[in-house]
Amino acid sequence: MLIPPIKVPLFVLSLRKIVCIICYFALRFQTKVTEIKYTLLSLQKQRQ
Repeated sequence: MLIPPIKVPLFVLSLRKIVCIICYFALRFQTKVTEIKYTLLSLQKQRQ
């Protein structure tokens, strides 16, 4: 499978960009989950 030398860096760059976007959304999701967990814990403590 031969790929022209010009298209390789672009492909790699797009791949890196996709990975960065996935990491960014994963981090945001993680922070949201932790926030929800903390709010749930505080609500449970308030009920007690």
